[in-house]
Amino acid sequence: MAKTDWKFNDIVTETDMNELGQEVNDNLEKVDTHTEATTDVHGATSGAEPNTISQRTEEGDLVARRFVSNGGENFVGPVSNDRFVVRTVNGSASLEGIVSRLIANAYHDGVGFKRFNPSYNSMMLDANSPGNKLIVLKGNKGNEIFKWDYTEYVPTATANNLTLYVRIDGNDNNDGLSNSASGAFKTIAAAIAIIPNIVDHAIVINVAAGTYNEEIALRGFIGKGSISIIGAAARSSSVNYRFNNFISEKNTVRVILKGFEFLTAPLWANSSSIFIYDNPGYVSVQYCRSVFVGSDKIGAFAITSPVVSIYDCEISNKSNAILCAYSSGMIAETISGVGNNVAYTAQLNAKLTILSSLITSNVPMFADTGGMIVNNANSVINPWGDNTASAKSYVEAAHTSSAVSLPTNVITRLAYATIGKDHLGEWTGGNRFTAKTAGPHHIAASIQLMSVAAGSNSQLIIYVNGIYARTLGSVTNNSAGYVTISGSTLVYLNVGDIIDFYGNCTASCVTNMDGRNSWLSISRV
Repeated sequence: MAKTDWKFNDIVTETDMNELGQEVNDNLEKVDTHTEATTDVHGATSGAEPNTISQRTEEGDLVARRFVSNGGENFVGPVSNDRFVVRTVNGSASLEGIVSRLIANAYHDGVGFKRFNPSYNSMMLDANSPGNKLIVLKGNKGNEIFKWDYTEYVPTATANNLTLYVRIDGNDNNDGLSNSASGAFKTIAAAIAIIPNIVDHAIVINVAAGTYNEEIALRGFIGKGSISIIGAAARSSSVNYRFNNFISEKNTVRVILKGFEFLTAPLWANSSSIFIYDNPGYVSVQYCRSVFVGSDKIGAFAITSPVVSIYDCEISNKSNAILCAYSSGMIAETISGVGNNVAYTAQLNAKLTILSSLITSNVPMFADTGGMIVNNANSVINPWGDNTASAKSYVEAAHTSSAVSLPTNVITRLAYATIGKDHLGEWTGGNRFTAKTAGPHHIAASIQLMSVAAGSNSQLIIYVNGIYARTLGSVTNNSAGYVTISGSTLVYLNVGDIIDFYGNCTASCVTNMDGRNSWLSISRV
């Protein structure tokens, strides 16, 4: 005979449930036989309750029949009645079959009994099922037969570590527990949907290569556990693992995203491929790429999120590659990219730390409204400080490689091809400066000429964007020979403005290849 003294959270083995199920089936068979014998007093139905099987004592009095469904009264502990329903299956499948499947796949060796609601005349079974869902079975009387319905709920908290699988050939009706077409989910969103809000364990979602046309959003997960969404193992392979964009919002659990390429940066995500918003927990984005052309888009954007790490990622062709704002804290390590307008931005009391990163952009770094940028463990980038010289626009070059002939009264371009310093890569071709940051620039230069005729005048000139802008120096010599012309000026340059250096002489002459006398320096002030 089946066990009848069940307690809260007891474990039901397959043998127990088979015994219980067999008793249910035996009783149903007896009821059917009893119903057919309508001429016997004990087979009569109750006139007060038509179509309800009743039993009578030997004296002919009605006896209240106790259905197996009332077994719930033996068990204590309510199951939360406000869980999100994933799906409900109704039918007359045998109890043994359903429970056997649960026991075979559940995290535990059995299924625990709980009472769902004292007002229900039904027996409820509660199991942590595959996919971390809650299974509730309800036995109910319908037209003199028992039907076993089960409902899957997402529980409020994790019970164990969980690994899920997503494949483009999967199916969202699968349980996600195996890396096969018949076991994996088809979408990443389906895997996220079965994660409880309280995560106290490690949740790992392994995503197979492919393009997933979906936004991946993790919102409101709390607890001491972690959620990891894993694609490629290296940035070079992330091109094979693609989805639209990523959002992490209001999570206290540890969030890790690894090995994906982003396809979009939608407006509702602040035009960002990676959007970390109001997220108090740690977020790490690793081995990812956002390289599509978006002149008004952002690669990675953190708002009111204190602990964000962007590691070994590539961000190209964006208005802002990395933006940190509203008291956020971010570390950008080993980041690369080309074609961006601004590489790094910190605003509104945010702190952005840059480690071993090289992003090509018009503006390397920008900070305002209390934002702070720290570069390779140096001190603050903005406002400018003596210990942050390597982050400033600065060029030193000398004229040492090839002499330049200056015909009479022909303004001729000069070459300073030997580079001493070029912090931001602004000196190109040995004779041109292209500004990567906007602001006033101090320009100083010198050129030494040889074989200058007595009484001739020589000039050192700068052009801005192809237009004669300044005469740095002008010398009229009294005797033939060498003449050195030098000077300095301040010029406000916008990003992309070009400075060229020219010389002019009223009598033909030639430059002297001596870096001590023919040199230039440019720095932003």
